[in-house]
Amino acid sequence: MITPNSKILVIGLGSMGQRRIRCLQALGHNNIVGFDTYEARKQGAKNKYGIKISSSALMDSFDAVLVCTPPDQHSEYLIEAKRKGKPCFVEASVIESETAKVINELGDNNLIYPSCTFLFHPLIKKLSKFIANGEYGKVTNFSYHSGQYLPDWHPWESIFDFYVSKKQTGGAREIVPFELTWIIPLFGKPKLAAGAFARSGILEGCEIDDTYSFILSYPDKTASITVDVVSRVALRELRVNFEKALFSWNWSDGFAQLRLPNGSVNEISTGEFQAQEGYDPNIGEQMYIDEINTFISSSNSSRNLYPNTLGKDLDVLKILSKIEN
Repeated sequence: MITPNSKILVIGLGSMGQRRIRCLQALGHNNIVGFDTYEARKQGAKNKYGIKISSSALMDSFDAVLVCTPPDQHSEYLIEAKRKGKPCFVEASVIESETAKVINELGDNNLIYPSCTFLFHPLIKKLSKFIANGEYGKVTNFSYHSGQYLPDWHPWESIFDFYVSKKQTGGAREIVPFELTWIIPLFGKPKLAAGAFARSGILEGCEIDDTYSFILSYPDKTASITVDVVSRVALRELRVNFEKALFSWNWSDGFAQLRLPNGSVNEISTGEFQAQEGYDPNIGEQMYIDEINTFISSSNSSRNLYPNTLGKDLDVLKILSKIEN
């Protein structure tokens, strides 16, 4: 049982580790201990959030673990958490072989909770209801563009100082499964995935593929998706064609629109959407808080309320492989 007094270990104290600390504190959890291999990150998190720091990642004395390391370092901590019987939240998977390794070792068990942040976004939740209840008929096709500028992720350090500049964990390659983790639950698994990826050369000296464009094909619909990390202005633009309506969302507007054949337009607000200082104003903290709250609630319940599993992550990474192959 994870309670406000439970001792929680956060492994990895970079930007995501610190975000998860903020989430825990917003939910009333203050018995937080951090671990990182970099001294500066340990001291930075300690000074900023008042947490304790551990000299190791030993999990024995903790009630729960959050793994916020780079993607290529997840597996060893997940396997250890399962062996110790600790509920474990982990950031999004990127490397198919590593995720398969963990599943082969542990099974797709309910002690591991992989991140799926956008399933907690208010507009994605609203869109999910439209699809599920069939109010506007079935989806016939959809298109989506997710664009960011990689140097804006960590303005305080070079992209070459963290994992997003590495081929296997490159920024664009990471965002493809991040986006598919909410797209697949809403629209289903595609029968076919194919695409192209390229290096624009804009990120000088960086050898990652910075743009992915691909199609998803279903028996009754198609999708076209672009993910890039060279958009100088961050964007997320979604168009979903229903039989009886068009759902459109440009995240910089702060709302979505539902357009009907009679010409009427219904605006769907995101509601309160507070961003952390220093982050893009469209990246609200509440969806991250809700995600961690659901992880805690699910680990305390006999009913698993959490919407993602390692098995689902592996399905998404297999789609990424199809796109790349």
